[in-house]
Amino acid sequence: MSGTNLLLIPTRFIVTIGQLLALCMVSQTLDDNIYASLSDKPTNANYRETKQTTETALYIAYACLALDLFNLICGFSMFSERVNVMQIFSHFWGSVFTSWFIANTWRAHTLWFIVIGSCIPTALVEVWVLISIFHFGTI
Repeated sequence: MSGTNLLLIPTRFIVTIGQLLALCMVSQTLDDNIYASLSDKPTNANYRETKQTTETALYIAYACLALDLFNLICGFSMFSERVNVMQIFSHFWGSVFTSWFIANTWRAHTLWFIVIGSCIPTALVEVWVLISIFHFGTI
């Protein structure tokens, strides 16, 4: 294992877990973000719709992070420096923006931008890694 991977692998694990923990905190503070998104007198239907779409974004983020961690722990993408750097960059900024989402009580729909920008691209890379390994026999 090269010296670079000695730093990249634990860093990738830490920032991925960091974003997972930040997203778990979102599930605890979600009501504040939902109320920040709604008008002064929200209806029950508006609240339910906003909550449902925001929870969908959370579930997609959880699934993407689960795939990222699965591939890392199983070693499928562990030793690919390019994948590790991309994951570190994406999950670092995802953690930062998720923390701001919580701290600044951003509108609930902005969680979708965080998920689309930081979780989905990494999951697509991990899917490509799996396809490369099991279909093409290389990474």
